[in-house]
Amino acid sequence: MKRRLFTFSSAIGVLLLTACGGGDGGGDSPTTAPAPKEFQVRTAYLNKLTMSSGVKKFKLTGNLVERGLTESISGDGTEDVGVATAATLGSMPTQKITTVVRGSAVVANRNVSLDSIKEMHLDSNNNPVALISNEYNDENGYLYLLITSITPIPQTARINDSGNLYAANRYRTNTSTGSTLVGTYVASYAIQEDTATTALFVLTGTLKDTAGKTLMTETERYRMTQSGTVAKISKTVVSYSSNFTAVTTLNTSY
Repeated sequence: MKRRLFTFSSAIGVLLLTACGGGDGGGDSPTTAPAPKEFQVRTAYLNKLTMSSGVKKFKLTGNLVERGLTESISGDGTEDVGVATAATLGSMPTQKITTVVRGSAVVANRNVSLDSIKEMHLDSNNNPVALISNEYNDENGYLYLLITSITPIPQTARINDSGNLYAANRYRTNTSTGSTLVGTYVASYAIQEDTATTALFVLTGTLKDTAGKTLMTETERYRMTQSGTVAKISKTVVSYSSNFTAVTTLNTSY
């Protein structure tokens, strides 16, 4: 089995501030704050899932901390997101989007491959149903996620809105033993302040083992217009070794 340095893709509320005029009897009238902007967040999410095809270059920085020692990480590469194509998952018809990453990184003077392939399967309503990756992929099997529940994303949202997207079980396949449950994955979103005309659409995934310990968090950031157009900005992945003695932080900019 080849080992790769591989990355796997919220506060609730709206705060309205109203300023009141005062003074020494001058009769100033109250000033009402402008209504918060609404963003087409469902459109943005669908655009992220189905319309983000193309090749993007990226730069990678980060560090590995193990037993008090810190080693720097740097690298670069390309991320190629394919268009949605008709496929099947078992007997279910799906739309499949394949993401191919090619690149390399240097970790404490050691060269590490960033190469990976990830397949996202969507149902007829463009909801994710499965994610298959080659994080563990050889002649004996591979890792995959199966979505167990979906929370529909609202049509619109405002700054500081957030919510869950889906929950999934993570399995490892093996030709001799079949599929084994090895953990869970939860995806969520948050809308954060950015510029006068845009917001940050932040997607976060949390991977845990079967004991409930966090193995990885992945945060993707997109710049979003009010109409739902998105552009990927960055990604941060924090992962932990199987014995929790090492922590790896990877920051990717596009």
